[in-house]
Amino acid sequence: MRARGFLRPIAAGIILLGLLAAPVVGADWPTYRYDAARSGASAEQLKAPFHLQWVYVPRHAPRPAWPEPGRELNRLAFDYAYQAAIANGLVYFGSSADHKVYALDLTTGRERWSFFTDAPIRFAPTVAGERVFVASDDGWLY
Repeated sequence: MRARGFLRPIAAGIILLGLLAAPVVGADWPTYRYDAARSGASAEQLKAPFHLQWVYVPRHAPRPAWPEPGRELNRLAFDYAYQAAIANGLVYFGSSADHKVYALDLTTGRERWSFFTDAPIRFAPTVAGERVFVASDDGWLY
C-alpha cells in the first residue's frame, strides 16, 4: 500500500479526535478503547452539534510490523493506524514511524511535548494520574 493511502485514515482518526474532543470538557479516555476492559464506551453523553476544531496530520504514516492483512497468516493487524488516549487536556499517541510519543493540546491540536524511545511504538499510551505509560519495540516500558 502506498504511503499516501495510509495518511487518509490516520488524518481521519486525528480529525475525529479534534472534532469530538476539543469542544467538550468531559471524562478522559485514558487508554485504548477507554478502559482496562477495552469496552470502547463511556457513560458520558456528548452534546451536538460538533464542530471541527483542529486537524493534526502526522509527518509519517505508521510503519506496521507485518505486511498488509491477509499477506501473512496468523498475524494481527493492530498497528496500521495511530491509537490515541485522551487525558488531562491532552491527546497522546505513539508513532511506529519515528519512535516518538506525542502529547497534543486537546483544545488547539498543538504539540505540547514529545518523547523519543529507541524503537517503534505500536500501541496507545495509557494515562494514570499525571503519568503516561508507553511500551516500545525496544522492550522497555517508558
